[in-house]
Amino acid sequence: MSIKDRLANKSATIGNLPRAVGEPPVASKPKTGAGQLMQSLPMLAEKDGEIAALRQQLEISRENVAALEIPLSELNEVPGRRRKLTAEQFSELRENLRNNALMSAITVRTRRDGGYEIISGHNRVAAFKELGKDRILSVIVSANDAETELGAFYANLLQTDLPDYEKFLGFKRRQQATGKNQVQLASEAGVTRSFVSMLMVFESLPEEITAVLDQRPELIGANAAEEFMKLIQKGRGAQVISAVRAIADEGMSQAAAVRMAAKDAQAQPARVESKKIRSGKSVFAELRGAAKVLRITFRSEDERLLAEEAIADVLKRIAMNANQA
Repeated sequence: MSIKDRLANKSATIGNLPRAVGEPPVASKPKTGAGQLMQSLPMLAEKDGEIAALRQQLEISRENVAALEIPLSELNEVPGRRRKLTAEQFSELRENLRNNALMSAITVRTRRDGGYEIISGHNRVAAFKELGKDRILSVIVSANDAETELGAFYANLLQTDLPDYEKFLGFKRRQQATGKNQVQLASEAGVTRSFVSMLMVFESLPEEITAVLDQRPELIGANAAEEFMKLIQKGRGAQVISAVRAIADEGMSQAAAVRMAAKDAQAQPARVESKKIRSGKSVFAELRGAAKVLRITFRSEDERLLAEEAIADVLKRIAMNANQA
C-alpha cells in the first residue's frame, strides 16, 4: 500500500465519532470551502426572501411618505392644533429661521378639497410668512383622521417646555375624539394616571380663568391650578380670579398669587379725621385722629409747650371720670 493510500485511510475517519447501534448518523461540518458554500445555500435563499420582504415594506413606506417644498398658500391650519408660543419664543424662532436653514420639515397631509393640512409645524409656517418666504420643506404623510390627530397631539406633547395648560387641552381633545378615560389616555401616552389627573384640574377652573389661559397658557402650571381649585372649593373664587389677574397684569409669581388668594381680606384702613383750631385767620393747631391715635400739630414749639400741660390736665380729668364710671 502506497503512502497516499495509507493517508487516505486515516483521514477517512476524521469527524466520524463512534455511535451506538441504531443511532442516526451525525452530520459533520464540511471541511472545504466548496462544501461550506453548498451547505449555506438554503440559508442564503431564506435570507434573500427576508431581504425581498423588507424591500417591499420599504417601497410601501415610500409610497406613504414624500418630502418636497410646498407653497405656503396651499397650507391650511386646523384650529386647536397650533402650539401657542410666547412673543419671545416666536421671535427667537423667526430670527433663527431668518439666519439659518430649516432643519426640521413640517408634516402635512393632502386634503380632499385641495391643498394640504398642517399636522405639525404651524409656528414654523407662521415664521416663514413673516419672513416673506413663499415655500417650506414639508413631509407629506398618508394618514387617516385618527392617525393625524394622534400625530399632531404627540408632536406637541413631547415638547419639554409645553405649558401644562396646553398639555391639558391636548388630552382633553384626545378624550373627546376617542371617548377614552384617564387611565386609557395615560396608557396611550406612556405617562402615569396621576399625571393626566393632575392636568385635568384645569377643567374645573372658572371660565374667567380659562379665558385668560387660552391667550396665555404659560401663566399657570398644574400645581398652582390645583391650589387655586382648593381655594375655590372653600368659597374663595373671587380671590382666586383676582390673583390670576395679578399674575397676568402685574407679573406676580404663581406662589405669591396663591398666597394672596388664601389670605383673609385685610381690614380696611381706619378713616382719618382732621380738625383745625384757629386763632383769627391762622391755624393755631391741627388735630388728626385715626383709630386709637390722635396727632396734634402746632405752629411752633412754644405754642406746643403752652398747650401740652393744659392737654395733660384735660386727659387726667377724662381718665378720672372713666374710672368713676
